[in-house]
Amino acid sequence: MAGVTDPAFRRRLRRAGCRYLFTEMVSAAAVARRNRRTLAYLHASDRGPDLAAQVFGSRPDELAEAARAAAEAGFSHLDLNMGCPVRKVVRSGAGAALMRDPGLAAACVRALRRAFPGTLSVKIRSGWDAGRRNAAEIAALAEAEGADLVIVHPRTRAQGYAGEADWSVVGEVAARVGVPVVG
Repeated sequence: MAGVTDPAFRRRLRRAGCRYLFTEMVSAAAVARRNRRTLAYLHASDRGPDLAAQVFGSRPDELAEAARAAAEAGFSHLDLNMGCPVRKVVRSGAGAALMRDPGLAAACVRALRRAFPGTLSVKIRSGWDAGRRNAAEIAALAEAEGADLVIVHPRTRAQGYAGEADWSVVGEVAARVGVPVVG
């Protein structure tokens, strides 16, 4: 939800009773390049225990650097977005593209776990498309690499934000892993 979950929107959500929020998507590549605008997301004026830093990327070394930056900025929760269906993100090999490469997805989670001392979550989709639904597999790999929580968007990347969500995927993931699952 890049461009949507800014501090003003988060303030409104807090007033409405939302108890758990995410930063805008933080590009690990941009953190590695020390992009000022991107780094500003990690220094959000409304940072607190209810705000998780959300990162995306496909290079474990850059993700580790972003994780260290989030920890240094005071975040206690880091979320790896492996569910973003946006073409620009997917073309870079990040977001939902990681659902097509379980080995790389595992390496990314491993790098984050080694670099970040707090809670680590992964946000996934049910899969790439109807023929490649692998949420339970990706969730199990993420758990094995140290993820503390799995968040499931029960649509495929091909569906984007349209079409009917398949909520049974959340149950499949929950049956496969021992960490909490949010759907």
